[in-house]
Amino acid sequence: MLARQRRLPTVVTIHGASFLPFARSRPRLAARVLRHADLITCLDPDVAEMARTMAPDARVEVVPNPVPLYSAIAPADQTAEVVLFAGEIGARKGADVLCRAWEIVARERTEARCILAGPRTNLEIPGLERLEIRPPVGREEMLALLASARVVALPSRAEGMPMTLTEAMSAGRPFVATPVGGIPALAAGGGGTLVPVGDADALAQKLIEFLAEPALARRYGEKGRGFCADTRSVEIIDARLRELYSSVR
Repeated sequence: MLARQRRLPTVVTIHGASFLPFARSRPRLAARVLRHADLITCLDPDVAEMARTMAPDARVEVVPNPVPLYSAIAPADQTAEVVLFAGEIGARKGADVLCRAWEIVARERTEARCILAGPRTNLEIPGLERLEIRPPVGREEMLALLASARVVALPSRAEGMPMTLTEAMSAGRPFVATPVGGIPALAAGGGGTLVPVGDADALAQKLIEFLAEPALARRYGEKGRGFCADTRSVEIIDARLRELYSSVR
């Protein structure tokens, strides 16, 4: 608002999964801020639609997060049967759904393992066979976890554009996730598959498919890697942001 009073161009970036519930609960406040923007960038179409409704005079653009291209990581068919969940270990990310699904997967795939890596919440995680919980890890360790995994699981109830899945695709790893936030746009790139929110049975069956069929995991993984190279590289997103910021000078 101060920038508008000084006649300075203003860009608002909406990031993360909490904007939609916040805007619905505080619509006047959200609209008041957004209407002072010349440009609004966000991560997924649902947020863009809300922003256009609240700020009809602003330019609204969907701009995904960039991701490095991890071309040195070996293909998914060269891994053991490992399912990786990376992120906050709580209900919003669907960690409870994954635990229910894992009971099914563990019975079907007796050599498979599941790793949950991330900060804990108050969600109680049961002690399950071959399910390991790790604390938050640094970037190098996360890349090592991605390299060791056959498939990434993220059965979230709410998301923006999760970097976990973008980085999984860049590393050539398929994912099984839910159609929330910007995830459908990633799945449309061919690197993953979607299951209904809260459906542990469907999640389990898709994970079993990728674990049982290494060639399938590689095929999805390589599609995802190509999608990231074409649309999510640092160079591509840098050029897009420069173009957008220049447009409001």
